Amino acid sequence: MELISTNEARCRDCYKCVRECPVKAIRIKNVSGSEAQRAEVMEERCVHDGRCVLVCPQQAKKVRNDVDKVKELISSGRAVVASLAPSFAAGFPLRPGRVVSALRKLGFAGVQETSYGAELVAVEHKKLPAGRTYLSSACSSVVSLVEKHFPDLIPNLSPIVSPMIAHARIIKSMEPEAAVVFIGPCIAKKDEAEEKQYQGVVDAVLDFGEIWEWMQEEISDFKNLPAEFKEEFDGPRADTGKLFPLDGGMLRTAGMSMDRLDDKVMVISGFENCMEMLRHLQLGRVCKVGLIELLACPGGCISGPMTVNEEDIFIKKQRIIDYFNRNRPGENSQAPPNLRDINLYRTYSNRRVPLPEPSEAELNEIFARTGKTKPEDRLNCGSCGYPTCRDKAVAVYQGFAELKMCIPYMRERAESVSNRVFASMPNGIIIVNRELKILEINDMARKMLGIPGKDPKGEDLSLYMDPANFHQVSVNDSVLNLTMNYEQKDLITREIIFPLGPEEIAGIFIDITADSKREEQQDLLNNETIKRAEEVISKQMQVAQEIAGLLGETTADTKVQLTKLIKLVKNK
Repeated sequence: MELISTNEARCRDCYKCVRECPVKAIRIKNVSGSEAQRAEVMEERCVHDGRCVLVCPQQAKKVRNDVDKVKELISSGRAVVASLAPSFAAGFPLRPGRVVSALRKLGFAGVQETSYGAELVAVEHKKLPAGRTYLSSACSSVVSLVEKHFPDLIPNLSPIVSPMIAHARIIKSMEPEAAVVFIGPCIAKKDEAEEKQYQGVVDAVLDFGEIWEWMQEEISDFKNLPAEFKEEFDGPRADTGKLFPLDGGMLRTAGMSMDRLDDKVMVISGFENCMEMLRHLQLGRVCKVGLIELLACPGGCISGPMTVNEEDIFIKKQRIIDYFNRNRPGENSQAPPNLRDINLYRTYSNRRVPLPEPSEAELNEIFARTGKTKPEDRLNCGSCGYPTCRDKAVAVYQGFAELKMCIPYMRERAESVSNRVFASMPNGIIIVNRELKILEINDMARKMLGIPGKDPKGEDLSLYMDPANFHQVSVNDSVLNLTMNYEQKDLITREIIFPLGPEEIAGIFIDITADSKREEQQDLLNNETIKRAEEVISKQMQVAQEIAGLLGETTADTKVQLTKLIKLVKNK
């Protein structure tokens, strides 16, 4: 199952995920059988930094939930040990000790500090041979970034596992039959745990959001958990590893220089900053630095995408420091295991997917399809999610984007269609503002009102017609449906006048002059027919009186028939 999926019913074509994704790992595709478009994550490009999940205003992006998998591990009777990331002290709206006891309440046989693995990793980084610029490998998103988008820098990645892997191997060296579940604020750890080289090391990964929802389902009162669910960690206790989730925490844990002016070490946090550093490294602009600590999240792991504590970064940082100061390991802490057989090294692979590159002619053809035939037509507004029109055209060529993602183009096309419809309407249309000044008028309305060739936009409606009906609609905010006779213009209209939003009024004029004249002529014909029929009746009655004895019955019948004729004509 894909790690980050899109709920298509919620996705609303806003392109915010495209704009925010630093590696443009979002594909926009048309939904079959409709005009709608939906965003989907391209796993082959995604680095699982979680930005798209956080920024989606419709909450259409969902991270794979592995709680059921962990519940099955626990119900199987196998001992399940939680490896709790050091950022937990700032990641939950709970006191740190209660997080530990709550995990035991959920059924974990043990709860240990990933910080201990972080300490081993930090020390190992300090042992790396000099003469090369190394990139720290603790952040899974940064590792994916290098493997998928900067593969030429793979030799610069330190060949050391992350704290999660190091700690899981320590736990399994102590409890070979145990299942290890890593719990942290990161989506990318789920991807890292499933790498082939780590098969059987980490059995499942839960993020803080998943575990928090599970806790709330199972625990009604966090303040009064039973005493058997103790708040202390199991296993060997960590010391400075508790500071690992802060930017610079690895250097502090390793006992390396924390001087930000030291040109032998460097700390970079925030995805865009990390990418910029990698570009500089590609160009050979970073050569003196021995170790660069790269963290995808601003300020370090305390800003992980799946943290559930909504406090700001400064409060979170202080919570980590306070937790560290109050929980230094004492003399009675469990002795560390024999670490000689713990493998702390890893390998990397080039996971970049080659993409076709369009020629200039192919790009120009794509530009032409969106009306961008001249350089000045390429606004580079970024509304589609890509920084430039050229970047978006390349994405269209590569199948990541659709032409319809260009909002200025779609607006221009919609306006062009609406303008053609407006101009070609067989009925007159006038749009005025609340001051009854003409904003829009089509050709048919100008013809009806006899307006000369000049453009009347911006002029008072009263210059061309009686504005009383428009004024009435403006005052009452109502709709008028009436017939008007403009005798001086030899014009009879059916008019519908209505508010068009809070600031405009629209009038639709239907020319019914010809129809009215036909009805008038029909009325004259009907009246003449009635008159003739009445004359026939009168004469017939006169004759009937003279020869009543002979034709009385016939005359009566004739009268009945003619009377029916009169009624029929009148009703018509």
